[in-house]
Amino acid sequence: MQAIAFNKVGSPAEVLTLIEKEQPVPAEGEVLVKMLASPIHPADTFFIQGTYRFQPEFPDETAGFEGAGIVERVGKGVTVAAGSLVAFFGRRAWAEYVTVPAGELAVLPAGFPVEKAAQFSLNPFTAWGLLETARPVAGEWMLLTGANSSVSQILIQLAHRSGVRIIALVRDLAQADGLRALGADEVLDIEDQGLGKRVQELTGGKGFNVALDAIGGAIGTKIFELIAPFGRFVLYGSTKKEPAQYFNAQMVYKNLLVKGFGVRAYLNDQTASQRAAMIKGLVEALGDPAFQLPVAQSYRLDQFKEAIRENDRSGRGGKILLKIN
Repeated sequence: MQAIAFNKVGSPAEVLTLIEKEQPVPAEGEVLVKMLASPIHPADTFFIQGTYRFQPEFPDETAGFEGAGIVERVGKGVTVAAGSLVAFFGRRAWAEYVTVPAGELAVLPAGFPVEKAAQFSLNPFTAWGLLETARPVAGEWMLLTGANSSVSQILIQLAHRSGVRIIALVRDLAQADGLRALGADEVLDIEDQGLGKRVQELTGGKGFNVALDAIGGAIGTKIFELIAPFGRFVLYGSTKKEPAQYFNAQMVYKNLLVKGFGVRAYLNDQTASQRAAMIKGLVEALGDPAFQLPVAQSYRLDQFKEAIRENDRSGRGGKILLKIN
């Protein structure tokens, strides 16, 4: 089978190559998935560069963390039916075939759009987990940093469906119309000196009830100032290297809940019923034709160099997909 692999860490454009590998065999509890499509995520790039939280295994490490495909064969003890359309968040997705533990699969309805199936298991799971952790309810205000990211665009759509009011912070207000179309109530410039005043005006002087922050640094400090009493502040990224700062009094007298979130730990802690409820909810939401998971361009495995170049281009209108088989 063909796979996109690498034998040393470095720039994806320089170290990735298309190779022939032996087709894997599913062990007990695993399935063999014939891949259909896999997106390119920042995490994929970090892994190839050697800066992800776990390291590649050489020789011939296959790239790719997420994808969708058809179950070709099943190992002992697996109840998933051959021929099922499945999505997963795992390892070695940029190949024609991959083995995946059956418990890590999301089994999708026949006819579920492949381009959405390929993106089903990482950013949507992250968005679902963030909302479950922060628990915004209808009528509350929720603030998002990095609001034009793929995760935030999913968060906006899911939260809007639940009646949550959303303040989206971006660096480029040219993104505002697109985010409002997804359900954001207000889009503000994250570097606006009048940001605090505008938030107070929007929330009637009360502040926002929930903040989901992927940046940290000065904006994290600002969130502590503006969040409402009994607010929930969930951190799931840190693009800024400097720390956010707060006074104990801000935490104590506002009765704030501050919590970190990592999707892998969240998924590992789920019960079977919680995972089933998440998949059911996301199938219903993402399966709606109005729900947006845009794809900017698709490429075959043998076009991976073009795909990498396009993925590095700023201003893309969606994910870059590798179409396989």
